[in-house]
Amino acid sequence: MPRTGLSAEEIKARATDVALARMRLLGVDKVRITDVAKELGVSHAALYAHFADKAALLDAVTERWLCEIEQTLSSVASAAGDPVTRMGEWLVRLYQMKRKRALDDPEPHRAFDVAAALDKPFVIAHLNNQLRQLAGLFQEAGATFDGDAGLNARLMYTATAAYHHPTLVAQTAHMDHEPMLRQIIQLVLSGMTRNRNQTFNCPGTEMPTLTLRNATPADAARCYEIEISAYEGDEAATLEKIATRIALYPQGFLILEADGVVVGFINCGCADDVVMSDEAFKELVGHSAEAPNVVIMSVVVDPARQGKGYSTRLMTEFVQRMQAMGKKTIHLMCKDQHVELYKRMGYRYVQPSASDHGGMAWHEMVMDL
Repeated sequence: MPRTGLSAEEIKARATDVALARMRLLGVDKVRITDVAKELGVSHAALYAHFADKAALLDAVTERWLCEIEQTLSSVASAAGDPVTRMGEWLVRLYQMKRKRALDDPEPHRAFDVAAALDKPFVIAHLNNQLRQLAGLFQEAGATFDGDAGLNARLMYTATAAYHHPTLVAQTAHMDHEPMLRQIIQLVLSGMTRNRNQTFNCPGTEMPTLTLRNATPADAARCYEIEISAYEGDEAATLEKIATRIALYPQGFLILEADGVVVGFINCGCADDVVMSDEAFKELVGHSAEAPNVVIMSVVVDPARQGKGYSTRLMTEFVQRMQAMGKKTIHLMCKDQHVELYKRMGYRYVQPSASDHGGMAWHEMVMDL
């Protein structure tokens, strides 16, 4: 056993943990085996006994995630109920996991994209395992469909490639295409059935009615409920702060409703000179409605409603409203995992923030209007 007291498998697991953390912090290109070894307290030569090179270490990160995907999908495939319904849920869950990775973990997702483009053996094995699970569902459906179950699985997987291929998912992750995917699944399954008059309903194809409006005092309690469910600890605004923001600047407090239920919001204040680390400004101390620079305090979507493109819908409307009001810039702070998301929305990176709001590290970003 090595001097660390860890077994060979434990060292591999810990090295994978450290590599993932460094990918998130520094990016794929700056991960070094020597740095990982130093953090583990072993020599880099010792790590080479487990990983042939940096690429092998990055592959270990990706392979672990693909195994997690397979386990989740296996649970969906083996659940009780109609196998055709489970096919739809299996494909939707696959999309949700791939999209979440692209949004929340862009650097690890980029490593996966590279490995897929190179047809790495573990990626091919992952693909084959997915096809076996999907074929098992077609086989379970029996006489419902014409043709071989394995061929049908490959046809369905190919027809929905835009929703699980890493490159394509990364390009469209900022928009939620789940409703469209469900419609495509329904259409393809109906076309593959032996009875051409039979149709399938894929749950979730119904589109909610979305409404965007400014907040009123009556919204404070629901917004606070969403705030504390989405943010950690002291990071969340208090009910009093939310009520103050609505009372003092309702024009900068945008609400999103889905079928009449508040599911998310953005709120802000305006300043002539922006100091993102100014905690007092979060209670709109120093706010001036006529000032040209917008400072966002919260961008929040109910965790139960996330993954549907609501944050993008909110931000798009918010930006348009600020432009119509003649504002010049929009400023915000975000955590590491959201920097790439905001870049795709049109923000540019400014700097690490001096703010330690909620005891966390933040990054400042800005959009020029």
